[in-house]
Amino acid sequence: MTSTPADGARLFFALWPDAALRARLARLARAHAPAGSRPVAADNLHLTLAFLGQVPATRRAAVEEAAAAVRGAPLTLALDRLEQWPRPQVFCAVGSQVPEGLQGVVEQLRAALAARDLPSETRPFRIHVTLARKARRLLAPQPLPAPLPWHAERFCLVASESRPDGVHYRPLAWWPLAAE
Repeated sequence: MTSTPADGARLFFALWPDAALRARLARLARAHAPAGSRPVAADNLHLTLAFLGQVPATRRAAVEEAAAAVRGAPLTLALDRLEQWPRPQVFCAVGSQVPEGLQGVVEQLRAALAARDLPSETRPFRIHVTLARKARRLLAPQPLPAPLPWHAERFCLVASESRPDGVHYRPLAWWPLAAE
């Protein structure tokens, strides 16, 4: 079932990789994900900045106001390790270093959401892109042969839509990472 505008939607903010980086991440998943795990569709690969969960349609404007309040500059991060997290059973490409600018964007998003009485995660932020789910066979963390650089100039609001063929993520709106 797909959420309709009247119901609201499951929302999150994310960095969205370009097609070339998505293809590289999808190849990593195919080459390294644990046997029996379920790779994430290349079109769904992203880096979550702030997860909101189900948000009523009447609150969407406040969500977008929160995003518009964020200031930052374009940034580059590096995905440099592969890790499996047993509790959520996911296999991820992770970044060992959080660029200061990215941490600032996450903190601004969380503060702007809280100021508008909107939900947001409180867990510490970790750079990761989930490559596969239902990863039950535990693999040791491993460094990538060469870090994958990711240059980000904008972030987006994304809807998580449940469909008969699985979950699809759809960017709804974009904001530049540009100090004004």
